[in-house]
Amino acid sequence: QQQQRQQQQRQQQRQMSNQPPTPAMSQKKYAAITSAARPKPSQPRITVDVVAARHLPTTPKWGVCDPFVIMALGNCFHKTSSLVKQLNPAWNERLVFGVPPILAQGALMT
Repeated sequence: QQQQRQQQQRQQQRQMSNQPPTPAMSQKKYAAITSAARPKPSQPRITVDVVAARHLPTTPKWGVCDPFVIMALGNCFHKTSSLVKQLNPAWNERLVFGVPPILAQGALMT
């Protein structure tokens, strides 16, 4: 019985992975991403200006998307605002990442 349950679970997982994500699934997936804390004044930082995107595709199923950008440096994440139904979004947002001390020392830079 336990093997049958495991097989059913695997089958359900395969079916889920073959389906394209729905907007609700995407929102749940990215809802957990929160902006990283502001770097300390003495901490090295990397600043990224997210300006715009052009000619984003539409999909037959959902039409126009609500685009946003997610950037990561190590375990630090930043997410721009989501712009509703934009094919040529302009964010003009600045994302500031604090550089972890180990990276600032050059130990992991390649």
